[in-house]
Amino acid sequence: MKKINNDLLYNIILVLIAVVLVLLTVRSTFIYGSNVDWLRQHVAFPDYFRNLFYETHNLFPNFGFHLGGGQNIFYFAYYGLYSPIVLLSYLFPSIRMENYIIGASILIKIVSVIMFYYFLRKHKIKSELSLFISILFILASGFIFHSHRHIMFMSYMPFLILGLYGVDRYKEKNKSLLLIISVFLLIITSYYYSIESLMTIFLYYLLVEEKLNIKNIFKFILRIGLGILLASFFLLPIVYIIFNGRNGEGTKFLLEYIIPKVHTDFLMYGTYGVGLTAILWIGLIYNLIFKNRNYKIVTILLLIIIAVPVINLLLNGGLYLNGKVFIPLTPPFLIFITNMIK
Repeated sequence: MKKINNDLLYNIILVLIAVVLVLLTVRSTFIYGSNVDWLRQHVAFPDYFRNLFYETHNLFPNFGFHLGGGQNIFYFAYYGLYSPIVLLSYLFPSIRMENYIIGASILIKIVSVIMFYYFLRKHKIKSELSLFISILFILASGFIFHSHRHIMFMSYMPFLILGLYGVDRYKEKNKSLLLIISVFLLIITSYYYSIESLMTIFLYYLLVEEKLNIKNIFKFILRIGLGILLASFFLLPIVYIIFNGRNGEGTKFLLEYIIPKVHTDFLMYGTYGVGLTAILWIGLIYNLIFKNRNYKIVTILLLIIIAVPVINLLLNGGLYLNGKVFIPLTPPFLIFITNMIK
């Protein structure tokens, strides 16, 4: 009973923290969103998708008649064309899209942190430590900032954490369905962040796999591939758009992109990044020195990912260097911090 009461109490605390953060953000405006891109893009496009569905009754449109002079709808897939979060809004025509996006953003924040709390508890982490790590999660600067600025920067997070549950289920019961479904949902929610999210799921698998060999890794990647295959109806048109819709010379490859360099704003204190403060580095160093082989391997891989600029450039589609692509790596960073404190 004490265990149940502690978990319930700590979840209430996490919800209250989320509510306080929202209140501190909106102040007297009552709009949990920015004055720049939020209304013109992150609300406007989902609203267009919903209205297009009401007009055509087609869940799989291929053309946007009112976008410029008419556009291939997949040019705007980045804004949640098939995201379950956006699709759910089709059931509520009377709710203004800006209000729906505000509610969805707040719920994504709350659901993500509670899912992560129970993920830690599932791994026999004490409730007090699970609470502390979950508070680090909900107070991460990137998570706070983008929940009211760019919903697609964090809308995938519940499905990413669901993927971690899927890895556990695959390891414990040799059942792949939850893992495959989570991969599918990740991709259709945000294809831009799906690569980083799949990297996170794979890195977590490397942590928990006792028999780390080529055969087991291949079997796991095959399960990931099934989820990707399910989302191919969405991915193939996007790949076509990417390779046939670009103009110009593209990004110039410079020597400086292969020289390791750590941007502290991307990881510790910036809003366009993870934002877990310096404790992130302490956790990484601890796991590199004191944990077993699997943790050492994953720590080295994480250090390569965050320190080699060309990887950042590729994850950002070759456009620029930006820490937002590291936000999906938040769960493994938190796992490493948990190990250190434990």
